[in-house]
Amino acid sequence: MHKHGVFKEKVKSFNNLFQIIPQNQVPELIEEVQGLDFSKIAFYQENNLKSSSLKLWNDLKNSLEEGQSLHCLSKILHFAHTLPTSSSDIEQSFSSLKFIKNVFRSNLLENTTQALLLIAQEYENKDIEISVEMVEGFKKIRKELSQRKSNKKKKIKKKKKKKGELRKMKKAFLHFIKKY
Repeated sequence: MHKHGVFKEKVKSFNNLFQIIPQNQVPELIEEVQGLDFSKIAFYQENNLKSSSLKLWNDLKNSLEEGQSLHCLSKILHFAHTLPTSSSDIEQSFSSLKFIKNVFRSNLLENTTQALLLIAQEYENKDIEISVEMVEGFKKIRKELSQRKSNKKKKIKKKKKKKGELRKMKKAFLHFIKKY
């Protein structure tokens, strides 16, 4: 099969799988593939150049005749470049998850867990520098949370005390009613 034919079939099957280009635009996609200059691709393959696919794509776009565009094909190739080449990133994320969500932090909310995972990925191979401002900010937040918690406990105690008083009043009232 000719290079155009093989490439065309691969592009069509990729599009059928992920449905990037609507079916009514597939003929336009086929025209774009047939208009490509495959001599550039052959040059890269024959000379075993280890250039990126983005460089090859750029060369192909530059070789287009005036008025010719690769609108549909560019959508497919941009989509293809977003696909992961392996599952190692995902596996590493799950490995870091077991450090983040452990026995001591088993009740984390989903948003908190996601935020901690993002931080872990961002700073995986970087030194984390903790500034004085960060420490002071943390102390301030911790103090505020502690105050909120103690205020909440006080409110709960007040409610319990009121409930206890109400129960006593209710008992006394019922006792009073039974006498008469």
